[in-house]
Amino acid sequence: MPEPRITLLSVLFLLGAAQAVFFAFTLLSSNLPVKKINQPANGYLAMLLLVFSIDLFSEFLDHSLYGLEYFRVMVLIFPTDFLYGPLLWLYTANMTDRRPAIHWQNALHLIPT
Repeated sequence: MPEPRITLLSVLFLLGAAQAVFFAFTLLSSNLPVKKINQPANGYLAMLLLVFSIDLFSEFLDHSLYGLEYFRVMVLIFPTDFLYGPLLWLYTANMTDRRPAIHWQNALHLIPT
């Protein structure tokens, strides 16, 4: 089994994941007046950023070969790829239609995950 190694590209994946997590938490904790208007949409965008950061962390594990040692983590990360479509749809629907944030019908989009 090859030895895990950290390269420049794997560090860039890790920095991108950290930046996405930081931006998601900033988006959720800001006290701007605009936040009250777009609060559900900001939540969906923050969740989308968190899914993106999980995907970048997965790429870090894969590229640095740590994914071979921590295979169970890679298996747990895999289903998050199915969240991109529903979260993007919920964010877009919330920004354009001004629908209420939570419907049981919207949860049906999360079934593949």
